[in-house]
Amino acid sequence: NKPPIKIISMGKVYRSDYDATHTPMFHQVEVLYIDKMVNLGHLKSFLITFLKLFFGLQEVPMRLRSSYFPFTEPSIEV
Repeated sequence: NKPPIKIISMGKVYRSDYDATHTPMFHQVEVLYIDKMVNLGHLKSFLITFLKLFFGLQEVPMRLRSSYFPFTEPSIEV
């Protein structure tokens, strides 16, 4: 497909480690936005729009923090 491409993928994630700070299963949302001249502001706006519609809210309080994942760059956590 030609850009723009916008994808939101949600699902359960399983991992083998289990300790006081981690559980073996959690839910994860991944957001992908591909287009020319796109930046993190566009991605944030896309995510806020989705969350407002998904939860039926007028405003969505959200904090973004940069994070390192070896398979994506740049990466953020919400």
